[in-house]
Amino acid sequence: MLVATSASILGFALVRGFVLLDFYGAILFSFFGMVSALAVACSVRALSEGKRLSACICGLLAVLTLAPVAFPKACFADYPFMATMADIQRRVRSIQRELNTDPELSGVDLEFMAPSGTKQKWVQATGSVETKHAFERLKSNLERLEFLIRYNLLVGGEKIEADQP
Repeated sequence: MLVATSASILGFALVRGFVLLDFYGAILFSFFGMVSALAVACSVRALSEGKRLSACICGLLAVLTLAPVAFPKACFADYPFMATMADIQRRVRSIQRELNTDPELSGVDLEFMAPSGTKQKWVQATGSVETKHAFERLKSNLERLEFLIRYNLLVGGEKIEADQP
């Protein structure tokens, strides 16, 4: 039962972190889940040895370490920013999958760029497309991001470097 409880806590933390904050959220929340699962194990062991105070303290620690997982908006001051960045990364990956299925646009790679220490954020489109028509289709696909797009592409052998707000 202890293993099932610990696995449930860790699984909840991993899934919640991934859903809310993408891959890095899963890593962050799994840390809280592991600490909570360890505290539950300590609480059960202390309770079986008859140490009620230790069991209560470990149980309280288990609950408190799950607070950031259950209530992230209350625990992380920059949660809205973290959630926005995760959403943008999801949308970029979704459009990248669409581009990979299109033979004319499969040579384009998208990457979300947010250098630390700056407030600038953009999506970088690199690679090559064969025709201007394919480039126009690429631009229409990327307009759905509603984000600054920087192009560094070869379009029919001609290099295009441009920013599009």
